[in-house]
Amino acid sequence: MSPDARPPQTAAGHRSSPEPPAFDPAVTPGPSADTGLPFAAAEAVIASASSIGLVCHVNPDPDALGSLLALHNALVQQDRPVTSSFPRPFKLSKGLAWLPGAGEIVHPEHFPETVDVLVTFDAADLERLHEFKHHADHASTLVVIDHHRTNLGFGHVNLVDPDAASSGNVVAALLRHMDVKITPAIATCLYAALAADTGRFSFRADASTLSYAAWLVDCGADSSRVAEEIWGSAPLGALRLLGEVLVRAEFESDISLVSSYVTNMDLVSHGVDRSDTEDYVENLRMAVEAEVACLYRELPDGHVKVSLRGRGRIDLGAMAARHGGGGHHDAAGFTTGSFGHARACVTGSLAPLASPSPSATSPAPGIVRGPCDT
Repeated sequence: MSPDARPPQTAAGHRSSPEPPAFDPAVTPGPSADTGLPFAAAEAVIASASSIGLVCHVNPDPDALGSLLALHNALVQQDRPVTSSFPRPFKLSKGLAWLPGAGEIVHPEHFPETVDVLVTFDAADLERLHEFKHHADHASTLVVIDHHRTNLGFGHVNLVDPDAASSGNVVAALLRHMDVKITPAIATCLYAALAADTGRFSFRADASTLSYAAWLVDCGADSSRVAEEIWGSAPLGALRLLGEVLVRAEFESDISLVSSYVTNMDLVSHGVDRSDTEDYVENLRMAVEAEVACLYRELPDGHVKVSLRGRGRIDLGAMAARHGGGGHHDAAGFTTGSFGHARACVTGSLAPLASPSPSATSPAPGIVRGPCDT
């Protein structure tokens, strides 16, 4: 049953009402009007467009997909000509595939060659759009929605707010300017975006963020299902693999780094999808001894995706950007050619920032050195 069809709930879960509450100036769902962002211009080009395309970055996370689907559902609600997609590999994890409107996303090969207005979500630069970079280059108008500090504004209309908790916040502010009715479907997508990019409200969770989250629940956001589908369930094989990843974790005290890795063979032997390992780095981050947690994950082509999490002292977004990636202060990542090179990039970046320590590298007891050390 879709969020739109669910009856009101008064116990655990979301509360919905016949009409969503009005936007309250005291609750800020996204940037306020005085930030100077060109919401009116974005609203105008979308309103006059004969065709609208929505795309987010490759391997979409809840913020990228939730932001895209929030605007997609709003435009469908207004009976506007909209087509939505994201780059290959065109695959959503089970935790995201249920989000309202996800079934209407089309494969890249079915996306129109040209659109009047193209809107991008949560992509700090054109390279994150992969094959849709071509569409961005040829769109009559390119609207960029994002909250990454490294986004320099590559669109004709740039709605980029680095102080926003999520890209979904920026979408919510745009919907306010468009006078869109916030349905339970839209609210659920925006809530998924917010919950993900605040680490389930563990950072950037100030009073305005929590008030916004409460407002989304009042609009019908299914907060319980967001938590269960995205973070609360996993295949048994993925749990067993997580155990192995944690056992092989190493702590390097001289640079305050805890790290581990996942190989393609790990996925095969445990029968799990790569998307099932996305949040393993969050488990590594729990190690109180380390300032930085790192997970190296082998990709199908042999390249390695590096996921980084921190505790505030080190700007991981800037660190990742130096290696062709990006992200935020405490959550970032990049992709490089091999395990060895990936490890060299991480340790080499952290070494100049390390606090003096007489201790040497400290792998967990019984650990056999892995591919990151070769």
